[in-house]
Amino acid sequence: MTLKTTILFILCALNSHLICSAQLQEEVIKHQEFIAAFSGAAIAENNDRLGPRSTQEQRDDAVLFLSERLSSSGLEVRLHKYAHPNIHAILDLVLPPMRGVNVYTEIPATETTDQYIIVGAHYDSAKNSPGADDNASGVSSVLSIAERMKTLDSRSMNFIFVFFDQEEDDLGPGSKTFVRYLLDRGLTLHSMHNIDMIGYDGNSNRTLEVEVPEALRDVYLKAAEQREMNLTFVRFNSSDHIPFRELGIDAVCLGEEVSSGDLNPHYHTEQDTIDHIDFEFLARGSLLIGDALAELGGAQ
Repeated sequence: MTLKTTILFILCALNSHLICSAQLQEEVIKHQEFIAAFSGAAIAENNDRLGPRSTQEQRDDAVLFLSERLSSSGLEVRLHKYAHPNIHAILDLVLPPMRGVNVYTEIPATETTDQYIIVGAHYDSAKNSPGADDNASGVSSVLSIAERMKTLDSRSMNFIFVFFDQEEDDLGPGSKTFVRYLLDRGLTLHSMHNIDMIGYDGNSNRTLEVEVPEALRDVYLKAAEQREMNLTFVRFNSSDHIPFRELGIDAVCLGEEVSSGDLNPHYHTEQDTIDHIDFEFLARGSLLIGDALAELGGAQ
């Protein structure tokens, strides 16, 4: 065990919640290692950590980081580069369009199908914020689920796992351009599942808020019961699932308790650091979402 892993293991053991299974413990350490590096925590190796992901240069570094991580997991890296108009067309005459890069990977079905399940999280952060919860927690979850899906023997759905750029921009150009890109490719989109901030549980009630179409609700309820989590059904009016929802695609969004007031008080600040992440909550949530997606995708 390396020194870094030992430190992370100790952090895990000191977590206020009891970690009661080897799978959950392994998931906790995986998320700690990733978020430490992605949000620039001091416990991560100095030559392999980021921090705020707001400026163009910072987001370019994040693209490289995510590409290397996907590649090291045996997943093919694909980049969707886009240009999106400014909020008013006249501004395009004096300002360049917004440009960004969505990083994604595709995991094909093991049987013939034209159906695709999209799983995503935004990787950019608010200005000067390390973004450990918003949204390194979501990115870590998507990556973990992708790695899990890759190892399964059978899948009746194609999967696309995507890390969106520029969610923090009011226009959300990353997800807006990506859904159009997928439809222009002629893909049939079964559903989209967005993960945005699932690393904080201040009241320790193990509750995720979820926007989910009625047709997919029972799958998530079953998964929540298996992982000893609670779900509150809400409607999220921002985040990267909305461009999919607006086009009539079944869109799911999962996050911590915004409506009930248990939102991470440090989000969008310099204090959104690894110290305020509840890693057991994050691990359980990631496993829950992975269970639901495995059932939807006919995975074994």
